[in-house]
Amino acid sequence: MTIYYIIIAVLFIFALLERIDFESQKYGILIKRMLFYSAVLLIVLFGGLRYEVGFDYESYRNIYNQYDGSLSRFEPGYCLFMHIFKFIFHAPFPYFLFYYTLVNILIKVIFFQRYFKYPCLLIFLYFTAAYIGADFGVMRNGMATGIILWTIPAIQNRKLWWFLVIWLAAVSFHYSALIFFPMYWLAKIRISPKVFLILLFAGFIFIISGIPAFIFKFSANFFPGTFGDLLRYMSNYGIVEENLLYFLRPSTLIAIVLILFYGSVEREEIADKSNNSLEFSIYNVYAVFFLLIKFLSSVEIMQRRGAYYYKLIEIFLFYFLLNKIKEKEGKVIFIVLLFVYGALRIFAMGAQEMTFNFYKNYRFFSEFLGF
Repeated sequence: MTIYYIIIAVLFIFALLERIDFESQKYGILIKRMLFYSAVLLIVLFGGLRYEVGFDYESYRNIYNQYDGSLSRFEPGYCLFMHIFKFIFHAPFPYFLFYYTLVNILIKVIFFQRYFKYPCLLIFLYFTAAYIGADFGVMRNGMATGIILWTIPAIQNRKLWWFLVIWLAAVSFHYSALIFFPMYWLAKIRISPKVFLILLFAGFIFIISGIPAFIFKFSANFFPGTFGDLLRYMSNYGIVEENLLYFLRPSTLIAIVLILFYGSVEREEIADKSNNSLEFSIYNVYAVFFLLIKFLSSVEIMQRRGAYYYKLIEIFLFYFLLNKIKEKEGKVIFIVLLFVYGALRIFAMGAQEMTFNFYKNYRFFSEFLGF
């Protein structure tokens, strides 16, 4: 796991350097752009040149090699991506993996750069929050989470058609994005700490009742066609019985504390119905989607795949909280804590050695280069 710690250390240094205020604005902009491009290049090469790394590397390689041009049971967007590289470019799987990784990462980092002053900090947070788990594991889920980010400005500006187009693009790469559909309307709810706790408790009762699992299993038998197949796939994927333990997981508890703390700090802004800032929209999307995932978490595919969406959005709340700290010493302490948190997440990933293959570069460079 050493290589992972080296990467987060480098990204952490980039995140610190980009916060330096240079005397020359032109010089400072140039330095910060170089840091950003270097961070992007680092994670693209790190992810695009991996070999047998992650949870599902072998499965995705077999899927690509056996793909015959039909939609099969996979999402149309992912099938289109495979079709282009296999039947138009006649590319082997390593090429497909590299360019898929490139597009997957660019969708996220361009969002970081467009809407935030310190994108290297977000790249650092993204690496530990979703990069290793989703992008190295369920590649389709990783692409869908990146596309979903672009629905947030559409929610903020109340552009329904843009929201639907982007949401459908996300669904075309992973069906778990279906759960994001009601966010356009739910995200306008004012989620104060009190409201959040009430809904969280209601969600817990709803979960232990077993109702979500029953709905999925029961409904799958009454819907024909693709939707019925999807419900059967989701219910057969697994029903989680240990719901209390799921609510007590460290990542879940951190999310609860983060929402309550942020909601307390920004109580007046949240209560302001005229507040339509991107920050407010991100907070509400995060809080509401977290609750939505908890309401459906007894269905395993929602618990595991759905969690990647709010874990990716979570990095923006850390970003906002860091910027709200006035003292430089406080900022340093907070960003160091974020580094420790990221290192612990990577350590936890290493504990899953039975299902997660550790990092190694692509070994057959002659094959990758086409020689």
